[in-house]
Amino acid sequence: MSEAPDAPEFKLNGSEPPSGSAADLSLFDNLDDLRIADPALLSGDTEILAHIYVRRPKKDEYFRVNPDPAMSLTCLVWVDQEEGDVYFVGPQARELMADSGRLVMLVACQSRQGVNFLWPVLADTRSGGGRGWAESARVAMVRAQTRWIKIRGDRSAGVYQIIEAGLQQGEPVWPALTFNDLLKLGFKDRLITVPDHPIIRRLQGF
Repeated sequence: MSEAPDAPEFKLNGSEPPSGSAADLSLFDNLDDLRIADPALLSGDTEILAHIYVRRPKKDEYFRVNPDPAMSLTCLVWVDQEEGDVYFVGPQARELMADSGRLVMLVACQSRQGVNFLWPVLADTRSGGGRGWAESARVAMVRAQTRWIKIRGDRSAGVYQIIEAGLQQGEPVWPALTFNDLLKLGFKDRLITVPDHPIIRRLQGF
C-alpha cells in the first residue's frame, strides 16, 4: 500500500509565506479597518430616508448631535401629551399657541445604530420647575456634538444624567439631506399653521 503524500510544509523563516497564512493574521489587529458599517455600500445601494421621528433620545440610546449650525432651528412646537406627537407651530399660529407651546431648539441626531431623529431641546431655561431639565438637556446637546453619550432622567433631582460611552470610536454618517428636508419628513402631517387648526380649536374649547 502506497503511503499518502506528505502535506506541504510552509516555512515561516527564510521564505515568503503564501497569502492567507498565519503571517497575515495581523490583518485583525485593527477591527475598525475591517468593519462594514453599511452593507448596502457594497452593492452601491442608496437608502432613501422616508421618515424621521421627532423625539428625545431614549434612555439607553447612545447618540450624537450634528454640530453644523445649519442643522438646527429654534422654533415653537406643541406636544400632544396623550399621544406623544410633536407638532410644528408656524408663524401664523404662534400667538395663539404661545401659552401651550414650547420654545425648543430642534437638532439633528443619530443613534449609534444609525437611526436619525430630530430632538426638540427646550430652549427656554428660565421656566421654574423645568429649568434643571432644560439646562441639563442643553449641556447634553453640546456634549453630543463631539462625544457619544446617552441621557437618563433623574426625577428626584429634576435633571438629565449625562453618560459618556466608554468606547468613543466611530463617527456618525449623516444623511445627505438639508435640514429643510429633515423638517419636511419629521412634520409632514403635524403642522399647526392656521388659526382654525383643529388642535387650536380643541385648546380653545371648541
